[in-house]
Amino acid sequence: PEQQHPPDVVAEPGTPVVEPEPLPAPEPVVAAQPEPTPAPQPAVEPSPTSAAMDDAPATAEIAVTAEVSKAVEAAPAPITEVATVATSSPTDEGQSRIFGVGDDQFRIEVKALKNSWIQVRDDVANTLILTRLLRVGDIYRVPDRAGLKLLTGNAGALEILVDGNKVPAIGTSGDVRRSVALDPDRLVQGQAVE
Repeated sequence: PEQQHPPDVVAEPGTPVVEPEPLPAPEPVVAAQPEPTPAPQPAVEPSPTSAAMDDAPATAEIAVTAEVSKAVEAAPAPITEVATVATSSPTDEGQSRIFGVGDDQFRIEVKALKNSWIQVRDDVANTLILTRLLRVGDIYRVPDRAGLKLLTGNAGALEILVDGNKVPAIGTSGDVRRSVALDPDRLVQGQAVE
């Protein structure tokens, strides 16, 4: 096969001839190395130097990432929430509602004399049974089983009954109570607050 050469270029008379400049030699290509990930360090106050100011966002991001990782590792087991069904529905805003288990499956009732947030946990199964704001007149029928604890934001707003009888109060208005044993015997004896 015949080699083809580019056609000769002839300049017009009077046109200056420009010699092309040689191209610079190509620089060697270096494969990018992944930068090692620095170990998480506690967040520090950046110093006024410009180098520290440039590193501050990266340091803060590393510290936040480390804190989130620690929080995720330390998180308790997932909580399974059990649905509660209102056994009666209000026809107007002033009517009370009943939550919890059916008629023959409870011994303890928690009644709201004033609005009060409550949470009931099963410490044995490590599950959340109920989280709710009880409004005036609302009643929560507690499942009849061992290991249940009550947390409330306003202990004095609650009246607790065991087998239909009022038990000693678990606190006064505005008292926050944690780990109140929902045990019929301890409630009757006034020893449910831990």
